[in-house]
Amino acid sequence: MNKNLFKIFFTLAVFLILPNFAKAEVIFEDNFDAQSDWQPKPAGLIDDCFPGGTAAHDFTDATDPYNTPSNWSFFRSTGIWYGPTYQETIRITDHAGHGVGSADGNGKSFIVYNEAHIGASGDGWGADGMLSKLFDQDYPELYARIWLRTQADWKWANNNDMLIKMFRIKHFDRSGSIFLNFTGGNNSPLFLWQFKHSNSWGTRWVNSITCDPQATDYYCTTNVSGDHLFVAGDMNVEPNSPGMVADTAWHQLDFHLKMNTYEPTNQACIDNGLGGWCSNGIYQFSYDGVMGENHSDVAWKRTGSDESVGWNTVDLGGNAFNNYNNEWVTNHAYNIDDIVVQNSYTFKVVQAHLSGELNRPGFTTNAYWQNTGLISGQKEQWYAMDDVVVSTTAIPEDYVIGGIDVIAPAGPTGLSVL
Repeated sequence: MNKNLFKIFFTLAVFLILPNFAKAEVIFEDNFDAQSDWQPKPAGLIDDCFPGGTAAHDFTDATDPYNTPSNWSFFRSTGIWYGPTYQETIRITDHAGHGVGSADGNGKSFIVYNEAHIGASGDGWGADGMLSKLFDQDYPELYARIWLRTQADWKWANNNDMLIKMFRIKHFDRSGSIFLNFTGGNNSPLFLWQFKHSNSWGTRWVNSITCDPQATDYYCTTNVSGDHLFVAGDMNVEPNSPGMVADTAWHQLDFHLKMNTYEPTNQACIDNGLGGWCSNGIYQFSYDGVMGENHSDVAWKRTGSDESVGWNTVDLGGNAFNNYNNEWVTNHAYNIDDIVVQNSYTFKVVQAHLSGELNRPGFTTNAYWQNTGLISGQKEQWYAMDDVVVSTTAIPEDYVIGGIDVIAPAGPTGLSVL
């Protein structure tokens, strides 16, 4: 056999036998297995549990005393309840790891603990925990994949909506706090994916979109609907039904975002009133391999934006509105100046000259509670994220972090979703 023929047969054999290394221009990936165990906790807490404290490493910080995980950029963690009795809001641990090629619980993952309370601000939003990756450059187009699961016995309120912020792709201005949003903030455009349950309208995901410039078009209107039922036409599916996010199985979430283009000589992009920006941006979302969103007419950038603005950050986690535990211990407090009189609880006054009755302390920003005895039952619950991949090109379905080709986790059985 001549050498050329041998090379042909050898190449073919290698192609058939060796793993399938499908091409993807991956710019970031993490399965957390090589990360050290990590659970940042606000420093200087009173009695180990003073609420409202924040552990964070932000873009504006000169030092990082909390040792943000390797290859990640920043984090933020707040909460009411802390260890040792409870859990820190965010952790990296092997408690619920995805593992390589199977959802068998092996390996580490990033875990977010939501707390069943109205939050230090009293508006219903509880503990907030985020882990962020800021890239060295902006990209006009990104693909992202995460794996997601919840603990068993997931709970939700029976008298209000549940809304859990879980994943963001955004542009950060590289100035000020990376966690400051809204019209006076530093992030836009921004895409946020949320897990929702409404007792009236069923189990859904929520798309939240902001546009650039944030000062003028943060609260923009697009053709992307906010809520979308996981099971089309069925508003009776519960968050923990088979195939849903909270069924304890690992679920694959895929995202594809592309900025819209600036074409000041294109008449259509002039007539749309966006200052030469076309409505040709992309947003696609798939759940367990099934396309749930497919939009090619998104105007992420509008009048006053810049062509250099691209996607440069992904965030895992966020705060949650899910006050599923209604078993409050009776606790009334009367605050007069710096003096606190109450029936059963150690109360911390953080602002002088208070007056009036505070039922369920925490409804105002003037007063907070400690972590023992306020409510009974389950106070917190977790969800986990793993196998995070971000790429500038489509991520193959069989892509495995680390380049090891194994069978990907099978999709859950049960309800036909989407």
